[in-house]
Amino acid sequence: MAMLFQLSQRFPQTADVWHIGYPSTVKKPILWIEAGIHAREWISHSVALYLLHDSSYKRLLREIDVIVVPNTNPDGYEFSRERNRMWRKTSRFSQLCSGVDANRNYPFHFGEEGVSHWPCQETYCGRVALSEPEVMGLAAAILERKHQIRGYIALHSFGQDILYPWGHKINEYPPDVEDLKSMANGIASAIYSVYGTPYRVSNSADGLYPASGAADDWAKSIGIKYSFTFELSPTTMPGFLLPEAYIPRVTREAMEGIVYMARRIRAEEAGRLLNDILTSRPIRRRAQRRSG
Repeated sequence: MAMLFQLSQRFPQTADVWHIGYPSTVKKPILWIEAGIHAREWISHSVALYLLHDSSYKRLLREIDVIVVPNTNPDGYEFSRERNRMWRKTSRFSQLCSGVDANRNYPFHFGEEGVSHWPCQETYCGRVALSEPEVMGLAAAILERKHQIRGYIALHSFGQDILYPWGHKINEYPPDVEDLKSMANGIASAIYSVYGTPYRVSNSADGLYPASGAADDWAKSIGIKYSFTFELSPTTMPGFLLPEAYIPRVTREAMEGIVYMARRIRAEEAGRLLNDILTSRPIRRRAQRRSG
């Protein structure tokens, strides 16, 4: 392989080397997208469903897998449709007050800042981390694939923000915060390019409020490099009650940002693979002994 690159450097006018795919021994990187953890944020479900039906990024799927969870909190969503449009939590029954804020129920700085320990509050984090079956199931699925997952997006509304960790405490940032900012700014620019809608880039705790036990923080804590929360349009009223006529616009913008992130993950993974080849390092597999 090194010889091929030497030839392309020696004869740049007549020889070039193209990356056309991954070896069969390498699993594709994954971009994980979830929506609807807060039941009343219906536009997040719409964006996720749009992703499943859109074919504009079909070619990307040759080199990156996109996993979409369109309804993270199905029972809560049904409750918001049938009984209380502004319902936020899960629908776990309790004799006092029902429901847990699933986005405070993850096992990373659980029960600290930005939560309530009173079941009747919207930000009630639950008795223990992973108490909610919705959270437990998603966490298990993510952990099973965490070595492949390069990006994680939690779709929320509203505010027009691209938020990066850490969210559990103000003035706390991951070591690679500059990489997160760079990716987030690229996402915001991609969204802006569609209809000129500005999305603010900010740290979750500094720009919004501290919230411990959140999904994006937990995803980052287990080694997923690019973990973000998208707070979708609008910035103010009608807030959660976004009219149906706005759905195509918001989904189209979000799609552009998501595709940007997927393309950048793909490019970085290709660069990492190329570096492995050029430095003769094993490509994520153990050497096998031959018998005989």
